[in-house]
Amino acid sequence: MAPPIQWSELDRRDALDLAILMEADATERYLDFVNLFEEDANREECAGALEFFKKMAASEARHHDQLAALRYSLVQNAPRRVSPSLVFGLEAPQRVRAMLAFGAEAGDDAEPRVLVSTRQALKVALAAERRALDFFSTAVRETTDPQVRTIFEGLRTEEAEHCADVARLLSELPPSATGDDPLPPLPPPWSDVP
Repeated sequence: MAPPIQWSELDRRDALDLAILMEADATERYLDFVNLFEEDANREECAGALEFFKKMAASEARHHDQLAALRYSLVQNAPRRVSPSLVFGLEAPQRVRAMLAFGAEAGDDAEPRVLVSTRQALKVALAAERRALDFFSTAVRETTDPQVRTIFEGLRTEEAEHCADVARLLSELPPSATGDDPLPPLPPPWSDVP
C-alpha cells in the first residue's frame, strides 16, 4: 500500500507529477476500451461509445502532454519525487482492466467479443472519472500552496466535465444497449489503493 499523500508537502513539481501520472493512467484506460470496442463483432451497437472512448483517449493524452510541457518549463528534467503507486489504478483499477478481455475461452476461431457491454464500459468510465474528481477535490481542500491549489482546481474542473460527459452518454444509450448486470465492485477509494 502506498503511503498517504502529504498534501501540505507538495510543490508545483509534485502536483504536476501526480496529474501527469493520472492522465497517463486515464489515457491507457480509454485506449483499452477503444481497442476492445474496435474489435467487437457487434461494433454498430457500440459505435457511440467507441467514438466517445476515442475522444477521451485523445483528450487525456493531450492533457498529459500539456501538463508535461508545463512541468518541463518549470523544472526541466528534475527527477520525479512522487511514487506512481500514489495514483496507479485510480482511474483504471486493475480489477476493472481484468474484466476487459476478449472471449478467448470461446476458441481461436470464434468471433472476438467484448465481455462487457457498452453500458458497463461507460459505468466503469464514470466510476473512474468520479474517483479522479474525488481525488482532485481532496487535493484542492488539503493543499496549502496556492499555486498547487490552482493546478488542482483546473484538474478538478476537467474531471467534473468528464463525469458530465460520461453521464450524458450513459443517459443517451438506447434501451437495446443491454448490460445492466452488476459489475464487480471497484477497489476501495484512492487513499487505500496499493
